[in-house]
Amino acid sequence: HAYELKDFHCEALASVGATCKALQVPGVYPLWQTTMPAIMSSSFREVLWLDTDITHLIDPAVLFETEAYKREGALFWPDLWGSGCSEFGQSSWRQHIVRHLLDFPYNESDPSCTHEHEAGHLLLDKVRHWRPICLANYLASRDFFAQVLHGYKDVFRLAWLKFKASGWLSPLRPGLVGGFVTNGQFITGSLVHFWPAGDEPVFGAPKERVAIYVHQKKKPGILWQDIITFPEPLGACTKYRMGFVRVEDLGAHWWNLAVNHQGLSESLSINEQLWNRAYNHSYSIFENDPRPTEADLKRLHRPGQSETTQAIKQQWAACSCDYTTTDGWLALLTGLLSKSLSVELLGCDEVLGLGLNPSACPVGYAAVALVCSQMLLKSLDLPSSRSAAGAVARILPQIEKCLPHSFWPVTLEDLRSFVANTSESGEVEDFLWKAEHRLPVEVLKRFPREYRRCVPFKDPQCWQNTKAMAECQGLDWANYPHQVCLYCCDPNFRTTAWQTHCFDNVFTEQRCCNTLEQ
Repeated sequence: HAYELKDFHCEALASVGATCKALQVPGVYPLWQTTMPAIMSSSFREVLWLDTDITHLIDPAVLFETEAYKREGALFWPDLWGSGCSEFGQSSWRQHIVRHLLDFPYNESDPSCTHEHEAGHLLLDKVRHWRPICLANYLASRDFFAQVLHGYKDVFRLAWLKFKASGWLSPLRPGLVGGFVTNGQFITGSLVHFWPAGDEPVFGAPKERVAIYVHQKKKPGILWQDIITFPEPLGACTKYRMGFVRVEDLGAHWWNLAVNHQGLSESLSINEQLWNRAYNHSYSIFENDPRPTEADLKRLHRPGQSETTQAIKQQWAACSCDYTTTDGWLALLTGLLSKSLSVELLGCDEVLGLGLNPSACPVGYAAVALVCSQMLLKSLDLPSSRSAAGAVARILPQIEKCLPHSFWPVTLEDLRSFVANTSESGEVEDFLWKAEHRLPVEVLKRFPREYRRCVPFKDPQCWQNTKAMAECQGLDWANYPHQVCLYCCDPNFRTTAWQTHCFDNVFTEQRCCNTLEQ
């Protein structure tokens, strides 16, 4: 450790057989960048590095006995992102500055070139690979490289490429481990990494890939219920962009562990329960020790965790709707509040069709059908207005449970009343929507910050022509789906390269994003 651990930390570690050692390697190593000097300072020749949020599903000692490690002297696993991604995976891009500075050739057919690596889990023989390890340490300890590589991410991959060092990279991209919520969406709890099928005797030459470890569990909870994986090869980009997802929209494979992989399902469940129990036990020790300060305890339970948990639960309960690939639904919501919608903008013809499938955003389609019914009524087209009201009635059962937990400016009581009136009467008066469209501010406050920055649009003009703006900049819109409010206004993405395409001197962040909080 870099002198950040105190006596009570080291005593707790000693109780489970670990010894604290202060780093003696020169350099500046903020936060997680102590990885490199810890590896270099270790008394072991062969080092299996594990981030603290890694949970093995196999005996990790097996990795030392694999033919791949004996042959190459280094084992690596891929991260989620590759060169085919436009908003993530920057260090795998051909034009990345570090590749030019290190001056090594870019091989499109080599996944080590085209795909970023996982830095939280790796196995190294230091004697065989001391030179690339030293270069990786140099990259990790210099401020410029730390900024353009997001800390020490991918320093191993780049150093290995520079020295043409031997190393094994799993050909399988990580999957997502998580669970399905009531609205049919999949929430990701962690990443799961694999060993490929059939090429290692120590794994029994399995016919299917072997799940070997889970990464990114940082707080207690039960979420390791199922797995989804992606068909795209390394270097390509999946449709996954973090957050809640629908498996069918990603073209992903659902493992259905309870039916098809009962042993793995049991292993995940047991390991997660053990993790939770160990975390709570360790936290209680520190909490009851008089030496930790309040600041020390906050490092274990970060202040933002309760808010984050609340936001996730709120999304679970809310009506599902994909706001990340188009601004259309948020534009509709904003139009409801400002009363600035038209039949042409809404696409009422689609709503009136008997084959309407509202599954992409049931609450959004219900709102479209409602507004269409009112506009058609004003134009004295009562049959079409009645058809639109009928669409509201058909969709209502799908959103009765979730609507009270959503930020849409319609209430369940008002919709029920409207449906009851229009289904029982043919009088024009009964087809009139008499309620006000009001934003449920208290509900919205419980959603993640990026939603509060975009609901409703601060200035709708900002998000009317993002596709045209991208084309004017010579960008392929298909590769820039993130040019929507939820991505552009999310402060977490301010340092990403693609964010420069979100705003200009006219459409600034201040003009386009709600500034209730930064």
